[in-house]
Amino acid sequence: ACLRTALSSLDRSSGYMERAAYQELVAGAGAGVGMEVVLEGDYPRVASTVSGTWTASADVRAGDLILAIDGQSMRGKAVADVVRLLRGASGSQARLELLRAGRAQPFEVRLPRQVATAQSVRAKTLPSGVLHAHISQFQQDTAAQFQAVLQAARVQTGGALAGVILDLRENRGGILESCAPVAAAF
Repeated sequence: ACLRTALSSLDRSSGYMERAAYQELVAGAGAGVGMEVVLEGDYPRVASTVSGTWTASADVRAGDLILAIDGQSMRGKAVADVVRLLRGASGSQARLELLRAGRAQPFEVRLPRQVATAQSVRAKTLPSGVLHAHISQFQQDTAAQFQAVLQAARVQTGGALAGVILDLRENRGGILESCAPVAAAF
């Protein structure tokens, strides 16, 4: 209780994680709705939808504010609490109340929870020979994913890259042991 209180008082993105929640984070998998969330003001915001999930084809867009999950207000909730409510038994549904810029009224979506392994590294090689690699979260296999896209970019450019852009915008954090090998690549 002491650790939980001390860490949660740092900011809404910090907190104590039980062993089971840590192991789920390390695995990078679980039954969820297929979206990444970040904090924006009093409410969490959809940062992106995970490709290959039902959410990616539903009426959910990056930028939507999550007002409630299963009838529970998300006002002032920490990211860990929001993620915990989005996860659940595979096949169950999460009922989200969303607010989108340009819409006067909130709207509701029901999203099935499904098991999906999120790809934490997305990359493309720009025409200039620069690799643009976005890391959304540091998972157990993020360093290996980063090395794979780095190697693929080197092959694509004939062995030499003009540079690498490591994009950590809206990165949700993750496992320290995965950060060090990515940093070591530089």
